[in-house]
Amino acid sequence: CGGGDGVMISDVGPLEELCRRCPRVKFLATFLSRVNQHEVCVLAQKFRNLHIYGCWWYLNNPSMIDEITKMRVEMLGTAFTAQHSDARVLDQLVYKWDHSRRVIAEVLVKQYSLLDSRGWPVTEADVKRDVGRLLGGSYEEFMAKGVDLTPPPPPVLQAQGQARPRVGRSFCQNFARFCAPDADGCGCC
Repeated sequence: CGGGDGVMISDVGPLEELCRRCPRVKFLATFLSRVNQHEVCVLAQKFRNLHIYGCWWYLNNPSMIDEITKMRVEMLGTAFTAQHSDARVLDQLVYKWDHSRRVIAEVLVKQYSLLDSRGWPVTEADVKRDVGRLLGGSYEEFMAKGVDLTPPPPPVLQAQGQARPRVGRSFCQNFARFCAPDADGCGCC
């Protein structure tokens, strides 16, 4: 949204519709606007064919990484990728990963302290597992897992009693090339 040149609040409805209508297609999403972060976390809870990742461009500063990572950990556990690199030059990669790792570690320490205070001891193996998942392992698991083969449910009606505009069949079919077709074809849409 905005092509990286600015921040715009996005309508995540089309992504929700794609996830619903194309359950055999896996979607990776990252959003530039802080406003969209909670809604996309909810979608990631609802749809196992959606994986969210990173704090991209204008969200890639310590205060935003902290806020978004806390929310994602609370809502998704470690089923997201905390950070990725969109760096086009080595200098960007160095500073982005340096402050991202520090902030992600602080979020995890607070979460582990909360768990420990409530009687759930955290082991070194837990920490290694979680860090591995947040820095790429959950993406690898997402790409390796199967997808839901049940037919999509009918569209959810909005408060006004009207269905949200549906994504056109031809638009959805464009994503068929990402599916793993079986003997009966794609079956996504």
